[in-house]
Amino acid sequence: RKLKKLREKETRYVTAVNHAVTKALISQYGAGTLFIIEDLSGIRTATEHVRLKSRYIMVSWAFCQFREMLEYKAALSQSEVLAADPKYTSQSCPICGNTTKANRNRKKHEFCCTVCGYRSNDDRTGAINIYRKGWNTLFAEAC
Repeated sequence: RKLKKLREKETRYVTAVNHAVTKALISQYGAGTLFIIEDLSGIRTATEHVRLKSRYIMVSWAFCQFREMLEYKAALSQSEVLAADPKYTSQSCPICGNTTKANRNRKKHEFCCTVCGYRSNDDRTGAINIYRKGWNTLFAEAC
């Protein structure tokens, strides 16, 4: 019974945070904004290969709920949400396009291209690549 209460409390907390974050995004960027996010539809199967210690952190967040909230709030404000494929976004160089595991140092959260030498934070590099994939998808659909 206590575990059920704790789980319900955690669910309410995650829902409240998702609501607050999506509301802040919509209000900050306003109408006519294109939000490009990672398509995390297969994230649960990917976390089966994560160490047991890290697994709870990886699977406890409601990614689908966040995406749904952002989509309906974006629609209300005449904005749009586009989900881009996240494959290799943290391993690809946004400058030269080189894609290799050696580009990314997970422990230091560092990206360094082995070809052109571009250096940045690995999450920032991933965000740049997701942004570009989203725009490429959008333009491909338009053509």
